[in-house]
Amino acid sequence: MGKPKICITGSGGLIGSHIARLLRDTMGDRVEIIGVTRHVLDLSVESEVRRWFEKAAPAAVIHCAGITSNPACEADPAMARLLNIDCCRWVFESVPDAWVCHFSTDLVFNGLKGNYREDDPVSPVGIYAETKAEAELIAAVHPHSCIVRTSLNGGVSPTGDRGFNEKLRQAWAAGQSMTLFTDEYRCPLAAEWTAKAVAALLKGRKSGVYHVAGGEKLSRYETAECVAQRWPGLNPQLKRGSIADYDGPPRSPDCSMDCSRITKVLGQPVPGLRQYLDDSPSIVF
Repeated sequence: MGKPKICITGSGGLIGSHIARLLRDTMGDRVEIIGVTRHVLDLSVESEVRRWFEKAAPAAVIHCAGITSNPACEADPAMARLLNIDCCRWVFESVPDAWVCHFSTDLVFNGLKGNYREDDPVSPVGIYAETKAEAELIAAVHPHSCIVRTSLNGGVSPTGDRGFNEKLRQAWAAGQSMTLFTDEYRCPLAAEWTAKAVAALLKGRKSGVYHVAGGEKLSRYETAECVAQRWPGLNPQLKRGSIADYDGPPRSPDCSMDCSRITKVLGQPVPGLRQYLDDSPSIVF
């Protein structure tokens, strides 16, 4: 009899790759960690998804895959629904006995008050947020489900372009000037801490909703400043902007979250971005 299997969808992305690496390092002698990338399985085809997961019969599924780009979701709502909602249903219905962890977002809130708790009612703004809120309902029906709402994640991704820090660095390396809002707030964090939170939830087979975000609320501009200070050689160009002047799809001004519930599971708070960078001066970020 083989080892129990833990499947991680979206393991080619930022968060999924960090989770896969951490679990292999800490549990690899006891379980089989399977990274479900697009090269392994086409998550847009229902029959293939159901067949693959039913055959794999994993003990746990950590579902990180999906379209996370707001512009991409606004440009193709049908594809957003397919990969963010339908795929979630197919995966979770195929593994009724597994522990499942579904990744959601702080953007399920409209951002009008900030410091959201897990039991605050969702009020999504935009296609991406709407699909993630609907997917939460699907995940919640599963008998052994855990829903993780996270914020802006940074770090090193396999493709070098998934973390908010990587996108900023690419722009500066190309000589682009970035205009960032001083009045739009999130709680950015390092993906390694998101992975630590998921590992703790998996260990305890926790259920319900957990907010996993950095311990400090920062504006988009302040977040970019943190990255810019790390890369002075790129000559980062930053401009202050306001969400009031944005003429694109609606945005949520303050999606900061109360993370006291995951703090109890971890036994310590998730550090804010500034603290994390101060404590990790040599890490590539």
